[in-house]
Amino acid sequence: MSVRWRREIKKRVAPLLPSHGEARREARRDRQGAYPTESDSVHLEETAAWLTRAQDAGSDAGVSRAYSGSPASSLGYRGWEPSYPETTGYIIPTRLVIGEVLDRPTFVERALAMADWEIAIQMDSGAVMGSVVTAPPSPAVFNTGQVIFGWLAAYRQSGQECYLDAARRAGDYLVSIQDPSGSWARGDSRFAAKGATVYNTRVAWAMALLGRTLRDETYEFSALALTLGLVRSGGLELHDAVAKWTVNPARIAGLPGGAVFEGKPADVILVDPDREWTVDPDTFLSRGKNTPFAGMKLRGEVVSTFVGGRMVYHRDEGIIDD
Repeated sequence: MSVRWRREIKKRVAPLLPSHGEARREARRDRQGAYPTESDSVHLEETAAWLTRAQDAGSDAGVSRAYSGSPASSLGYRGWEPSYPETTGYIIPTRLVIGEVLDRPTFVERALAMADWEIAIQMDSGAVMGSVVTAPPSPAVFNTGQVIFGWLAAYRQSGQECYLDAARRAGDYLVSIQDPSGSWARGDSRFAAKGATVYNTRVAWAMALLGRTLRDETYEFSALALTLGLVRSGGLELHDAVAKWTVNPARIAGLPGGAVFEGKPADVILVDPDREWTVDPDTFLSRGKNTPFAGMKLRGEVVSTFVGGRMVYHRDEGIIDD
């Protein structure tokens, strides 16, 4: 490596290095092996404790964005940074699972407090803001999708409609700004690098989950359109797209489905990725008719759905009764 590149790397890394005693001491302990690998239960307890400290660091019920050992962090803070709506959103399901595993009812209370805080700062449009809570509010597609995960988890835990209503408002916002291609060319966080938002595929997952929870295919259409649009544009391989809708969610949720094998549940959806069709809300099988795609031609349509090996839907026949 040339001297010039060594200097360049040092210049870029230097602002990220710890700049006060506590951070330097922690780095020294880590290098000396002061933190050996413990059992999973010990690490889970420590992780939960860290999340508790991160939530208690501020004056609200959100979770701090990070703990910075350097004042040269991206936001200019040292120590605990302000609460971050995006990460607080997907910490909610984690908190609930940890509470169940460790049998800590207070963790459930903390998770629901996070969900309440997210409702309190939700933008009038239904969007979730980018960056930390102290920044000027601006909508962000990815952040909105991640908080939908949190609200749906809070709803499943508590049964309180306020969380489902907030998730629905967020989903309506995402549908309203989605392009016919399925992508979100608008609405990216102003703090995100342009052209680096392939991670919006995780928003599609949130939309699919919202549609399943509400029994409203509007949101599932949105998710499918985005996924197929990414395949056609070269941003995602078809086999990866299929996995994101099938085996990956099943594995994360601990469910037996998601793959076609002998002995597995025969829950299958057949999709024609090239078929063009015109969106007509009057033909929707769900009660939800709200969609910005009304009258638009889209590519990719569900042909039929099988549950337990039995066809329950076909595009030419609709819902098939027993």
